[in-house]
Amino acid sequence: MHDIGRLTRLGFTTLPECLLTVPKEYRDFHEPIEVLPLPDIGQASYMALTLIERAIFDRSGVALQEVKGAFRGYVKVVDGRGQRLHINLIGKPSIEPWMGYDFGATVHTYGEVVTFEGRPTMSNPMVIPPAMIGRVMPVYQGKQNQVSAEVLGEAVTAAMAHINEATCLLLEQALMHEDDFRKFTGLNDPADLLRNLHSPLSVREGEEAVRIAKAVCIQALVNRVEAHRNRPAVKGALLRIDRDQVADLIKRAPFKPSADQLQAIDEIVSDLRSPYPMQRILSGDVSTGKSFTFMIPAAASYLAGARVAIIAPGQILAQQLAAELSSLFYEIPVVTVVGPAGKAKIDLSSGIVVGTTAVISAASKEGIVFDLVIADEQQRFSVAQRKKLIAPHTNFLESTATAIPRTVALVQLGGLPISILRSTPVPRDIVTRIITHNARQKLHDLVMQIIKQGGQAAFVYPRGEW
Repeated sequence: MHDIGRLTRLGFTTLPECLLTVPKEYRDFHEPIEVLPLPDIGQASYMALTLIERAIFDRSGVALQEVKGAFRGYVKVVDGRGQRLHINLIGKPSIEPWMGYDFGATVHTYGEVVTFEGRPTMSNPMVIPPAMIGRVMPVYQGKQNQVSAEVLGEAVTAAMAHINEATCLLLEQALMHEDDFRKFTGLNDPADLLRNLHSPLSVREGEEAVRIAKAVCIQALVNRVEAHRNRPAVKGALLRIDRDQVADLIKRAPFKPSADQLQAIDEIVSDLRSPYPMQRILSGDVSTGKSFTFMIPAAASYLAGARVAIIAPGQILAQQLAAELSSLFYEIPVVTVVGPAGKAKIDLSSGIVVGTTAVISAASKEGIVFDLVIADEQQRFSVAQRKKLIAPHTNFLESTATAIPRTVALVQLGGLPISILRSTPVPRDIVTRIITHNARQKLHDLVMQIIKQGGQAAFVYPRGEW
């Protein structure tokens, strides 16, 4: 199976799932215009233009003959009437496509014409490769600074070989029988919807597929809401939490909890004291106190005899959560699981389990079934990983700053209850300073002083390879 790599950041776990995404728009590359459109109308156009001049430069402004080391450049083209157009190019990805054309060649391009210094100009337009000419091309929505639209588009193209599996996923997620799908959409085969979405013969066909896909999505959410609301009571889901004990645990906070935190704790405890397995989202921005909010119900559940696990996306965060839990509730043992145990035996029943996804294999090895599972930063976990931790009676709380799209839609339609933390329990005092290169040693000394005093510091770089 194709390695989806960074696409996991969009919530995908397998390549066929990429076919369930909906393009944000379509571009028709059937018939280019050969005369420059009116400038400054705020609309991109598909044009066939003739290349007459080209120049590229490095960062110092030195002219180059090859694309290696190129930083900026320009090309000049003419339309069918001989009107000139100046095109600015910044960066190697924008320059490289133009280097394969000889002067006098026709270049198919897509971009917006604007007026600059009295002349028609374009900046970094898209050069249409021959494989796209004569087709309608979907444009996808990536995730800024993480997954580009181009990467997602390439994955969709690769996923077309697995369209049958994607069709089954579509029916599964929509909770629809194939006959119900036919009646709802008017299409004989769900695969036709996916083909029309990603390889339409016309813009109109693609836009109609988007309309149908959105209608299917809404119906899928309605079906899931109904399934969630009609779930049966499950033996073992109810945890006999003492509310007086919850109040005592809250008093241990080294700060005054916010009203949002107190309300969220109450909502979570109410879910846990019901015979229906909890499936709730705890949403709040950084510093709104999500950790303290879910630690109170976790501690109360353990004291009520429940088996509790808190799963973090990384080893450092797991160890921080374990330390915080131990400092707040000294009488509750904490079992930390952040990697393979090897031959060493870990007693997961001896306390609240805090760890990474290594908890999954450890629990399976010991045959431990948890009564309450809390997933911190839910978007880092796949659906398959979460399912491995959950039994029919398990209560599940997802803590996140940004819910994954599928969950957002369920919340908006009332399918999943959500507790939102909007305010911060401790006021934030943010001071910004700009440090020049000459003051780097002073900055280093200050950071070391903060660390020696027990504080924390973070360095953020613009690129991972720095």
